[in-house]
Amino acid sequence: MKSLLVLLEVTLQLFVRAVDPEFDLSPVNVTAVRGQPAVLPCGVVNKLDRQIIWMNPKRILISTEDRRVIDDTRMSIERPFVRDWNLHIRNVQTDDDGEYTCQINTDPIQIKRIRLKVQVPAEIENKTSSGNVTVNEGDKVELTCQASGVPEPSISWFRRTAQTNNAREHVGTVGELLIIHNISRYCGGLYECEASNNIAPPARRLINVQVAFSPEVRFKTPRRISQELGKEALLECFVSAFPHGVSTWTRNGREVIGTGQYHRKYRTDIYKEDGFTLALYLRILNLEPADFGTYACEASNSLGNDRDTIVLYEYYVPTPPPTTRAPVRQPEVWTPTENLSHQERKYDSIDRGEISAGERAHAVSGTSHISGFVGASNSYRPNSATLVLHTALTCHLALLASLVFQVYYKYTCS
Repeated sequence: MKSLLVLLEVTLQLFVRAVDPEFDLSPVNVTAVRGQPAVLPCGVVNKLDRQIIWMNPKRILISTEDRRVIDDTRMSIERPFVRDWNLHIRNVQTDDDGEYTCQINTDPIQIKRIRLKVQVPAEIENKTSSGNVTVNEGDKVELTCQASGVPEPSISWFRRTAQTNNAREHVGTVGELLIIHNISRYCGGLYECEASNNIAPPARRLINVQVAFSPEVRFKTPRRISQELGKEALLECFVSAFPHGVSTWTRNGREVIGTGQYHRKYRTDIYKEDGFTLALYLRILNLEPADFGTYACEASNSLGNDRDTIVLYEYYVPTPPPTTRAPVRQPEVWTPTENLSHQERKYDSIDRGEISAGERAHAVSGTSHISGFVGASNSYRPNSATLVLHTALTCHLALLASLVFQVYYKYTCS
């Protein structure tokens, strides 16, 4: 019986030795981001008394079984399950990239090759990339942005402006170099270089481009303005420049300032209009005759100077002309001429303007023997009521004259 047990044991050992250990079908490519941990899997089936070793890409022994040999505390053997002999690397670096081998000391040796790919987020090289720059208007500007990463990042350019509330506007083409030809003041501002390789949030770099130009003075109001004596006048001009130097109001070559003896006469104020424009205001209080004349707005910086003038003259309040009332014409009263005598009708025609000037004179001359009553002036035009009274009086006088003649004839002839 004892011999039978020994025979069974020997047979079992021979059967087990006939089955060689082998690797499982775990992945052979591992990708990790720099700074993150990486796990290189190695599962062995039927290991028995065989040894498992790990070697790095430089063929340096890392471990034997579960004991670390290499002097790198970031590496260790992790065994979550019995058949697992995984290599765990913490805080992966770019030098860790390469091919690792998990080996079983069989005859021949079994090797499992695992490729570790270390990805590096995009980074912008500060030393070789452009910084803030100031150029003159009209110059050619070249902005450089160099970046590194694995895989190699692509570089895009954007522009941020106050006009777009700092919203990004894509400019130029993809690449390390951005060229701006004949730059103007409106092309200045913040430029942003963005490097991305889809590994982590893209890297960004801001480059402030300032465009310098000489001052430009302009007015938004007419070049001649008026104001009354004793009132207040306000002059305004706008100066565009970068950088801003000296901006002031002058008159007769002397600066107009609201200090000293003129602190109650002048008030000067400066306000920012936009990114490179200032508004200059000059208040002249209690205008006097000596305040009228030509004022100049002047500005200068290291690139040049400019000036423009405005004329302030006295405003006279116009005096309205005297008003005259046109004579009111009385309405004419028409009197029917059916019952009038020939003489009355003639005067009525004169009133109505129905006869000519010659006829009018002849008609009037027929009654000129009554001096003082009708009048000899051709310009006199009696109305109808006067004619009626005149005719009646004439008849009575004629009758009286006839009676006087009869009495005189009677006494003379007797």
